[in-house]
Amino acid sequence: MEDRYDVIVIGGGFSGLAAALRCAMFDKKVALFESHSIPGGLNSYYRRGRRKFDVGLHAMTNYAPKGERRRPLGKILKQLRLPYDLLDLREQKGSSIRFPSATLRFGNDLELLNGEVESTFPGQAEGWRGLCTAIAEYPIREDDAPWSSAREFVRGFISEPLLEDMIFCPLCYYGSAWERDMDTTQFVIMFQSIFMEGFCRPAGGIRTLIDWLMERCREAGVDLCFRQPVAEILSREGKVCGVRLEKGGEVLSERVLSSMGRPETEAITPALESKAAVGSLLFVESLLSFASQPQQWGVDDSIIFRCRQDRFDYQRPSAPFDPDSSVLCFSNNFERNDLEEGLFRVTHLAGDGWPERGSEAYGALKEELLKDAEEQLADCITEPTGEAVFRDSFTPQTIEHYTRHFAGTIYGSPDKIRNGITDLEGLFLIGTDQGYLGIVGSMLSGITMANHRVLMP
Repeated sequence: MEDRYDVIVIGGGFSGLAAALRCAMFDKKVALFESHSIPGGLNSYYRRGRRKFDVGLHAMTNYAPKGERRRPLGKILKQLRLPYDLLDLREQKGSSIRFPSATLRFGNDLELLNGEVESTFPGQAEGWRGLCTAIAEYPIREDDAPWSSAREFVRGFISEPLLEDMIFCPLCYYGSAWERDMDTTQFVIMFQSIFMEGFCRPAGGIRTLIDWLMERCREAGVDLCFRQPVAEILSREGKVCGVRLEKGGEVLSERVLSSMGRPETEAITPALESKAAVGSLLFVESLLSFASQPQQWGVDDSIIFRCRQDRFDYQRPSAPFDPDSSVLCFSNNFERNDLEEGLFRVTHLAGDGWPERGSEAYGALKEELLKDAEEQLADCITEPTGEAVFRDSFTPQTIEHYTRHFAGTIYGSPDKIRNGITDLEGLFLIGTDQGYLGIVGSMLSGITMANHRVLMP
């Protein structure tokens, strides 16, 4: 590692890796600093014995068929020169939104959901078509536009509260840092990503993409520095000038791209005032593996977005986790399944009351969470699964420990900076708190900011 670079990237998640690679492709001298020992950030992986698990990945959004260059995935492939066939994408078989009074199925073709809405809510058919048209034509602004309520936007077309909540359930779970609502721009992005483009998963899971990005970064000359947390972002006369590392030493650069999150970035930058709130929305996730497969259990869905009430209450619960709504993912139920064991994942909203990580009380609460996951699974199957051969869970403490995201937040601060420009010249945000979420969104964020703030400053 040298002491001066054209660009410093903080964070080895997808936005950081994509930004570093894009800059290096144009002969920029790049260093990437990551506090953890492995890449991926919130979408990483781990091993337990012979089993390998993705972390944070139910599925990739923004599916695009081969040759489709206009969609976000196509843009990423072109910008990073990523071969489509490398991902070997497996499309979802179909997913559903299940509330007590109604169920809506959807897939990677909007026409399925159109038909479901029109048959289940016939009085809302015209409004639904109008909403879809408005979303398709919605101008996505890259400037720092003020927050506006997606609920109010949707109510301009939809008058049925149940349908409104069923629309919001998947989109909030996949990308809202705001309780009970979303920013309209974020809503539109997520609607397009999930309902208009759809779900898929790469063969071999997320490691396929991470390994490719790492290899390409090395080939392009990026200095990849793991177990190297950044302690301070340095500045001189109102401009960024480098970073100080926790393990000692300073590395200089006039361009720093931070994927840490806005509050986390502000906290280590003395030249910045701490303005951004830490997000209040937290999540817990459980994983269960079985010797049998989901289709043997009578389950065809890839993902089920489930609510036990007809009103969807997307807010931080007072209890450690909220069993009233959840995301149930059957990872084997994608085309051309490549998983040997049946894998079930369930995600809940998390709240207060989690004991210290590693304590006896913490272990007992994780066991309670896993039992709820088993109950959630039992509610959705018609045939027995057999006993789980592996069980594990992740909590906000797990996430904070490995990612350093304050409080263990997934979707970051509600105070986004869409254009990525901070009050310190030369310091830019990428990733979650620029408002880009998921694997495809994060990579697009890194590429976009590399293009606009480094390659064409």
